[in-house]
Amino acid sequence: MKLTRIGAVLAILALGMITACSTQTPGNPTAATAEPNKSDQATTSPSQPPTSDEGADTLDPCVLFTPATKTALGVTGPAEPDETRSAKLCQWKVAKETGAESYTLAVAVFPKLGIDKVTSTSEKEPLTIGDHRAIQWHGTATSSSCAVSLELTATSRVDVLGSGAGGGMPPEVICPKVLDAAKLVEPELP
Repeated sequence: MKLTRIGAVLAILALGMITACSTQTPGNPTAATAEPNKSDQATTSPSQPPTSDEGADTLDPCVLFTPATKTALGVTGPAEPDETRSAKLCQWKVAKETGAESYTLAVAVFPKLGIDKVTSTSEKEPLTIGDHRAIQWHGTATSSSCAVSLELTATSRVDVLGSGAGGGMPPEVICPKVLDAAKLVEPELP
C-alpha cells in the first residue's frame, strides 16, 4: 500500500517536473583554480544579495503540515518523507470510512523550479493564496490527482498535492481538499 501511495504522488510530481530535465546549463566546464590569498580578497559586501531561493533549499516539507493543519485536514498517521532529483516531499494519508473516500496529501518543495515550470495537461488556474501567487492544476479529466503550486520566488515553489485512493476520486472532488490544504500551508511559507 505504501508503494502505491508513493507511486501516486511521484506520478503527480512527474507532471510538474517534466521541464526539470529538459534544460541545460550553458558554458564549458573549467578546472577549479587555487584559493586566492586571503589578503587579496575584498572586505566589502557582495555586489549581489543572496536570493531567497536559499530558503527554499532548506525548507522542510514535513514541517509545513503543523499539528493544527493535520487535525483540520483529518490526517492519519505519520509523515512519509521522500526525495526526487528536483524536490523534497512529505505525504500523509487521510483515511475515511471507505477506500474510495480515502486520499493522500503531499507537500513538495521545488527549490529550483518556479510555478512557470509546471507542466500540466489541464488548464492552470491562477490564484492568490495569502501573500503568495499560486496556480491550481490537475492531471487528466479522469485522474484522481490535483495540485496547488505556491510561488516562493520566480525560481522556487511549494506544491500541495492530493491523490485519491485507487483512482476513484475525480478532480472536482479532490481539488477542493487540496486547495484547503494549500490555504493551511501558505502561512508557514517564507
